Amino acid sequence: MDSQNYQQPDKSQPEESVLGKVLSENQSRELLALRPSKVVGNVLSRLRDRERDVLTSRYGLQSGSPRKETLESIGQRLSVTRERVRQIEKAALKKISKQTPSIRPLWKIIEEYFTAHGGVIGLDHLVRYLQLDENGDAERECNALRLAMAAYPGVQALRKHPAFKEGWVETSVSEDQLLKIQTAAQRILEKRNQPMAEAGLMALLVDEISEAGPALLKGALQVGAGLGIDSHGQWGLVRWPVVVPRRIRDKVFLVLEEVKRPLHFEEIAKLIQQKFKSKKPVLSRTVHNELIGDKRFVLVGRGIYALKDWGYRPGVVADVIKEILRKAGKPLHISEIIEEVMKLRQVKRNTVVANLQDRTLFKKVGKAVYGLVPHDEAGETSS
Repeated sequence: MDSQNYQQPDKSQPEESVLGKVLSENQSRELLALRPSKVVGNVLSRLRDRERDVLTSRYGLQSGSPRKETLESIGQRLSVTRERVRQIEKAALKKISKQTPSIRPLWKIIEEYFTAHGGVIGLDHLVRYLQLDENGDAERECNALRLAMAAYPGVQALRKHPAFKEGWVETSVSEDQLLKIQTAAQRILEKRNQPMAEAGLMALLVDEISEAGPALLKGALQVGAGLGIDSHGQWGLVRWPVVVPRRIRDKVFLVLEEVKRPLHFEEIAKLIQQKFKSKKPVLSRTVHNELIGDKRFVLVGRGIYALKDWGYRPGVVADVIKEILRKAGKPLHISEIIEEVMKLRQVKRNTVVANLQDRTLFKKVGKAVYGLVPHDEAGETSS
């Protein structure tokens, strides 16, 4: 899987990190020292020039250009066969695996994660666990992490399979068992047809696959290509827009759901850019067009939109006033009307007052008291 496209689980439900336990905010130097790029860079410096060149090129660790080279291109550059490049790579990784003092601190953290997840690690979850997604050079950190994992004893990369995301397993873990767990999880989620909290999903999986322990179940979920975590930390299917939003309108929905308040479409565009780290600029006019064409969103002010699920109803201010008076079943004082309108629309008080002057819809029945024009009177007025 390309490191640029790996799915980053939402941060609203952070996993417990070993780093978070042992490192305080005042220990930033230690945290920086455990960055894969730092650890791997230190290890590479102890290799021969050709070995370092091969690994740096193969894993995309060049400064400023994290592009991975093929065996063939490296061989042409070094005037050796691709098989010879493979041999150099294998020998260099074996050397790294023996440099315990240099790489052991990073491996120790990864080892604890392996234990907690039944000997299974997904790249995207490991990136988050090591807090690498907070680094400005996440792609290079991912590549360094791949190299560190390639040299990790007793571990192998998951084979390329449509059901697996990029990740690693201990050699004792059966990939067939992972597939069985993932298939069961997808079946449960499809039947429920909505995301589930991890505890609930795990409970059902334990009943169905009793031979697998909770740690392995959790690890299997993390490397399932068809599974993902939504913005509330719940498990779902990646084809569900609430889990992996692909259209702008679905991203708009998740942004509004997260902030829990109406927003101007320009602010929504900025938040989409930040939250989903889109390489292409998210244009405010595109967001506005999506908001206009989707019934899940309601215009509640000038360029300001809210979710219909929050109790907002579509319509202009006059429609809102009519609905308020209908629900009240009686005329209301203008202050009461304004107060109720303000709960549903972000408009100025004068806008409400101006709408109440529409004699085809509203009738003044007392001092600053307004009611609805009866249907028969409305018909006479309009005629």
